[in-house]
Amino acid sequence: MKNFNQIDILGADILYHNLLEQDDICHTIKEEIFPLILDSDFEDMYKSGGRPPVRPSILVCVTIMQFLEKLSDRAASSNLKFRLDWKIAFNLPIDFPSIHPTTLHYFRERLIESKKSSYAFDKILEHLTSLGLIKKKKKQRIDSTHIIANIKELSRLELLSETLRVFCKDIESYSTFLDENLQNYRNLYLEKMTIRGISDAVRDKMIIDAGIAMKEFINLKLLPEVGPQLQLLKSYEILNTVFQQNFSSEADGDDNGAAVSLIKISTGKGHISSPHDKEAEYANKGKKGWIGYKAQIAETIHEDSDINFITYAEITAATAYDGDSVLPAIKELDNKNLVPSEIYGDTHYNAKNTIEQASQLDVEMKGPVAPRPTKETQEKNKGFNFDRERNAVVCPTKIYSKKCTIFEGGYISASFPQNECRQCDRRDICQPEIRGKQVSFRDEHDILKTRREMMKTDEFKKDMHKRNGIEGTLSGLVRGQGMRRLRYRGLAKGRLQIKFSAAAANISRLHRCVDRFGSKMLLNAA
Repeated sequence: MKNFNQIDILGADILYHNLLEQDDICHTIKEEIFPLILDSDFEDMYKSGGRPPVRPSILVCVTIMQFLEKLSDRAASSNLKFRLDWKIAFNLPIDFPSIHPTTLHYFRERLIESKKSSYAFDKILEHLTSLGLIKKKKKQRIDSTHIIANIKELSRLELLSETLRVFCKDIESYSTFLDENLQNYRNLYLEKMTIRGISDAVRDKMIIDAGIAMKEFINLKLLPEVGPQLQLLKSYEILNTVFQQNFSSEADGDDNGAAVSLIKISTGKGHISSPHDKEAEYANKGKKGWIGYKAQIAETIHEDSDINFITYAEITAATAYDGDSVLPAIKELDNKNLVPSEIYGDTHYNAKNTIEQASQLDVEMKGPVAPRPTKETQEKNKGFNFDRERNAVVCPTKIYSKKCTIFEGGYISASFPQNECRQCDRRDICQPEIRGKQVSFRDEHDILKTRREMMKTDEFKKDMHKRNGIEGTLSGLVRGQGMRRLRYRGLAKGRLQIKFSAAAANISRLHRCVDRFGSKMLLNAA
C-alpha cells in the first residue's frame, strides 16, 4: 500500500479519487492539463523573499476554468473554495481556503509583463501535438471575427469631456502650478457632464470650449517646472492625440492663442474612440460597425473527424486587413513545427500578395479571390492603366494621376489634376467630378485570373466546403467562451483573453476526444 504524507492524505484527489467520471471535464483537466502546468515555469514572475505566492499552476487552471464556464474573478474565487471537482482536478486539500479575487487580476498583470499570455495555449498545443491530434503539413483554415471593446461608445462631445476628465484627475498633484484659468477648467471637467437634452447650438459651443481647454492644458508642457513630468503621463499623450484628431489651431494674435476650429469627424485607423482604451478603433464590415478589435483564428482540418483544434489565436486592430495576418500565422506555426501545407480562407486572405508570400514559405492559400469589376466599372475605367514603374495611373491622353493609393488586396484609388480634366478633349467621355477624375479599380494579375477560372469548377466549389467549419469555431468561441466582448481593456489584455479562450476551446475538444474514444486512445496516439 502506498504511503502518503500529511498533505497527500488531505488532498481532495486522494480522498475522492473515484468521484470524477470520465465524462466530467474536470477529469480531463486533472489527467491531461494540470500536469502540464509547472510552477517552475513562472519563477521569473516573482521576487525572492516575502509572502509565498499562490501556486501559479493553480492560478493558470482557475483562469482556464473562468473561460470554460464564463466566470468572473469573484465567482472563480468562490468556486475554488466550494467546488469539490475543482479541488480534485487541481490536487488541492479539502480545506483549501481559496484566494482573493484580486489575486487573479494581479496574476494576469504578471503574465502580460513577463510575456506569458500565451503560456496555457502553447502548453496545450504542445500536448495535442505529442498525442498526434495535430500534425504539421496538414490542412488548416483561418478566419476572423470582431471583438467589442470593454468601453462605452462615445459621441464627440462625450469623448472630449471624458478625455479632459481623465487628464484632470491625473494632474491633481500639479494643481499648484495651474493659474486661475486652468484651475477653473480643471474644476469644470473633473465632474462628468450631462449632455442629455441640450440643443445643437449649446453642444457645438461645448465642443469648441472643450477644444480650447485641451489646448490650454497641452501648453503646460512649456512650463519648465512641470512640462517634462506632464508629458510622461499616459493621459497627457491621449489628450494631445485626441486634440490633434479633432481640432486645428488658429492664431488669434497671441503667441499661445487658444482659438481652435473643429475638424470634420473622422474615425477608424489610428483614431482614439475612448480615453479608457486608446487602442480600440472604430471599424465596420458591411452594415455592422463596432469599436474594438478583431480576433484571427486558425484551426486544423481533419477530414475523417469532426473534432479539430485551434492552432493560432491572435488579436489585431479592428481596422487591420485580414490578409496581413497570414504571414505572422504561418511563421508562428512554423516556430511550433505545425506549419500547414494548405490554408483555407475567404477573399480577404487570398489577395495576390498574400498568395505569393505564402507560396514562398511552401504554403498554398486556398479560397476565392475578389471578383472581376462589373461591366459598368470596366466601361467607366476603359483606357486607364496602372503604371507600376511610376506607381501611378495613366489616362488615355497620357496624363498621370496626381495621387495614387494602393490598398490591401490590390485595390487602387487615383485622382487626376482638376485643371487637366477641365481642358481635356475627352471630358464628355470621362465625365470627371468637379475636383477632377476619380478612378478606382483592382490591378489584374495572372494569379487572380487563374484562380477565377478555378472558381468556376465544381471541384473548387466542393473543396471550399472545408473552409466552412471555421464559422462554427468562431461561433463556439463567442458563445462558449464569451469572446465577442472583451473582459479587460487594452490590446495586451485582449490578447491574453483571446489566448485563454482558445486554450479553453481546445480543452473542450480534447475532452470530447477522451469522452468519445477513452484515455487509451490518447495513450496509443502518443
